Amino acid sequence: MRAAGQDYHLVDLAATDAAELARYRTVTFHSGQFLDRRAQRALADYVTAGGLLRLSGPPPHLDEHLEPCRILADAVALARRSRSGPAPGPDVIRLAGRADAYLRTHPDRDVSYLVVLVASDNREVPVQLRIDDGRRVLDVAVHAADGGAAVLRIVAGWCSPTAPRTSAGSTAYCGCSARSPNPSAPG
Repeated sequence: MRAAGQDYHLVDLAATDAAELARYRTVTFHSGQFLDRRAQRALADYVTAGGLLRLSGPPPHLDEHLEPCRILADAVALARRSRSGPAPGPDVIRLAGRADAYLRTHPDRDVSYLVVLVASDNREVPVQLRIDDGRRVLDVAVHAADGGAAVLRIVAGWCSPTAPRTSAGSTAYCGCSARSPNPSAPG
C-alpha cells in the first residue's frame, strides 16, 4: 500500500469491533487458517453491515483454540452472493487434510488453476477443498504424497491434474475429483 502511495491505518483486531471498523471504507486483511472468534465476529459484522473486506487468502476457518469456526467465512460467502456486479474473486476453504491451496481464475474464460501444497505431516489423508471460482462452487479431493504438490486445471467445472513432473528415480501420483456440493446444481 505504501509503494502504491495509498494512505492506511493499522487496526488491532484484538481490541476493535464493527463500530470501530465502520470508520473505514475498506479493510484489508491478510488471513490465515485461524483467527479468534471475537475478531472473526467483528470482521463479519463489518462485512454484514456493507463494509468492503479485501482478503489476502481464504477466510479463516478455525478459532483461537483451533476449533472449527466459520463466522467470517460464512459472512464473506453471504456477502459475495448478495452483492451485485462482478464476482469479487476466488475462494478456497480446506475441509480435510493439511495443505495450502491457491486458486487463480481467468477473467474472461471458464478456466481456473488450483495449486495445492500438501503438508509433510498430512499422513496421506486426501486433501478436500471447497472452491468458489465466481461461477460455481465445487468440492475437490486431491490425493498426493505428503510434502508433495498438485496443480489442477479446472475447465467449466471439470478438474484434471496437469502433467506430473518426475525426476530420475522418483515417481509422482496425483488424482483428483470435483463435484458440486449441491447434487442438483449444474457443474
